[in-house]
Amino acid sequence: MKRPGDFSEGTIDVLAKLVGYLCSRASCRRLTVGAHSSDSKATLVGVAAHVCAASPGGPRYDSSMTDEDRRSPENGIWLCPNCATEVDKDPARFRVSLLRKWKDDAESEALKLLENPGYRNHQEHKDHLASLLVEAQQLTNRLNENPLPITDHNAWVDRVNLYLKEHFGAAHEVRFNDFSGMTFYGDGSERSKISRSLDGRSRRLLKFISELGV
Repeated sequence: MKRPGDFSEGTIDVLAKLVGYLCSRASCRRLTVGAHSSDSKATLVGVAAHVCAASPGGPRYDSSMTDEDRRSPENGIWLCPNCATEVDKDPARFRVSLLRKWKDDAESEALKLLENPGYRNHQEHKDHLASLLVEAQQLTNRLNENPLPITDHNAWVDRVNLYLKEHFGAAHEVRFNDFSGMTFYGDGSERSKISRSLDGRSRRLLKFISELGV
């Protein structure tokens, strides 16, 4: 039986389209629509989940809301079946504030993809370059170790070189390794050389990230 706080078919349709039929959870983003064996149908597996439950006793129920509030698009989030089940099974972990952030981020990303189809690729590159920056900082933190992390440093440089060459071309690889204009600090020891390498190359990666945009 339909409850007063349940979504209308129109609201369900809007919630799905606002995120391009992708799960709103950033770590998922599963596509929730696809082909059907019948040419006249599509398979839709997504769920229009309530951020705050439609009725008392449900996950994250808010007694201050009206039924109109509960069935409004603002109280809905589009999820794949697995994520929808998970967020309702553990409302203490998946709080209202978290679900609203998922919703806002997913709808914002869908709009960016509509305006710029290459947005997701750019974001994936930015995320990967950021993870490489984290590795550089971890290596910097290890510079006082004995023995020095020379092998790990060289392996890191090789990984960055390969990534830049494969995704951005040889010119970016050259820029990553260009030390012209950099100020040298230290006594010429291996520790100083690694420190200079990590500092200079990290600044190069930061510049690449800023150039990517979204």
